Amino acid sequence: MKIANILKVLSDKTRLRIINLLYRREVCNCEITEILNISQPAVTKHIKKIKKIGILNERRKGWWSYYSLNLKDEEFKKIILDVLNGIKNEKIAKNDLEKLGFTACENKRRKNERCKVIGKKGLFKSRKK
Repeated sequence: MKIANILKVLSDKTRLRIINLLYRREVCNCEITEILNISQPAVTKHIKKIKKIGILNERRKGWWSYYSLNLKDEEFKKIILDVLNGIKNEKIAKNDLEKLGFTACENKRRKNERCKVIGKKGLFKSRKK
């Protein structure tokens, strides 16, 4: 059952936050980690579950993955848009989108360098790399 699977994915707060970000624009793995303040393995776990229902595009560039929503299925699109419309006034959703507006992935070409997120000063906690 397609609808049951999508509702199961949308029932998780973290996955819902990720989908909310992806609805706005393509997002790098490192941006999701930074904005949601979760670990890289946690992002990967949630991304895999979103992928299973077929609404996620993935573009790889070297070591980095970029994700966007694939809303070609009208049934999925309607459900997702209804859910996102329902959370648009939630404080956490607004904060995530505000952070997204101030982030950009500044990935490095050399393999041994990490993906670095640049953001508005003071918006993110500094992390030692």
